[in-house]
Amino acid sequence: YKEINNGDKYLDCIEMANMVFAKTHARQALLTDGNFLERTILNNEYPVLFISNIIPRSIVDYIKNKAKNDELKVLLLVGDEYINPVYNLKRTINNELGEEKITVFVKMGESYPKISPNVMPLVIIPLPNPHVEMKVKEMSYNRVSNTLLLAIENNGNAPAYFTYTLQVKLNNNTLFTEEKNETIELPPNEVYVIERNLTVPNEQGGLYATLTLLYGTSKTVLDRVAVIQQEVAKVNFVDRAEMEIEKAYYSPSSSTLYIKLRNKGDVASYYKVYVIYKDKEGKEVEIESSVSQLLPGKVKLLKYEGLDKEDIDFSYFKVKLLYGEKEYLLKKSLTKDVEIKEESSLLMVVAVVVVLAIILYFLVKTRKKQQPSYKTKKQSLAKKLAKKKPGKKPKKNRKKKAKRKR
Repeated sequence: YKEINNGDKYLDCIEMANMVFAKTHARQALLTDGNFLERTILNNEYPVLFISNIIPRSIVDYIKNKAKNDELKVLLLVGDEYINPVYNLKRTINNELGEEKITVFVKMGESYPKISPNVMPLVIIPLPNPHVEMKVKEMSYNRVSNTLLLAIENNGNAPAYFTYTLQVKLNNNTLFTEEKNETIELPPNEVYVIERNLTVPNEQGGLYATLTLLYGTSKTVLDRVAVIQQEVAKVNFVDRAEMEIEKAYYSPSSSTLYIKLRNKGDVASYYKVYVIYKDKEGKEVEIESSVSQLLPGKVKLLKYEGLDKEDIDFSYFKVKLLYGEKEYLLKKSLTKDVEIKEESSLLMVVAVVVVLAIILYFLVKTRKKQQPSYKTKKQSLAKKLAKKKPGKKPKKNRKKKAKRKR
């Protein structure tokens, strides 16, 4: 077992290809996008190299070096989806090497003469492939703070890598332009926020933005493009979120950190908690929570177990809270030092409350037993009246006596 994780699927497949080349000494490689399995791939006779509509330079250089040293002569493309990029790859490598070093074949089907003379389509097994879906969650201009806000969300199942160009216009006059060429990583279901100061003249007319995204599932190959043009909403937004860290204390005996948060505002608040401390070697350690929501007036108790006291420098131990009214705009923050204390005092208070509750229960129960009910009082009164009239007997007794005389 060997873990391969270079942070990029193309670099990973190159490392795996080296292992197969060393074992098989093959001079042929298979080309695929990695989204399916096919019999040729499953035979494990040849290394597999990943490609896409834009073939990364790392794959081009790898094939070129192998071909230059006569270690690779044939490329077999499984399926016909990427014929043009692969033939461009062949021309590029052969031109750079100055001779025909690489030959390309395309496997588009299979023939089984004993079954049918016709060429049959490839039998493939689709794989759950990573995909990204970029969406603009919000594009607005806040007149209160004079800021432009752009929120980009990744609705896919894999990290997205992207660059962008943003242009904002008012009545066809450019107010703002920004270009980001450095690749940004955005995990699945998370939001990337661009917030910039912008003064918009008080003019009639629409405020429009054009966002161009180059993105993909690899940080080295951005093979997709999206151009989004839409009107920028004008809003008057003031963040009304109000939260507090009521308690933050650590119990060395249980190796547990307790945090108590309260939403003291009138609106629901989104929040994220950071536990920050230094270890015994002076290195800062940060534990980050996911974003959660807390309704107005509610309290949230958080518990972090397994924090060994031997690993913590108590002189630098704190809790940081980021919060806000919008889930992707947590701009307010609070920090509180962690108090070091045992749980014995808290447990003692809980024990006393429980004991008092039990005593009160038995006292009420005993008092109810001692107080006679209305029915009991009525029966006692009937007995007293019967004692006052000893001569009077019940009718049943007189009937029995009459029968005996007869």
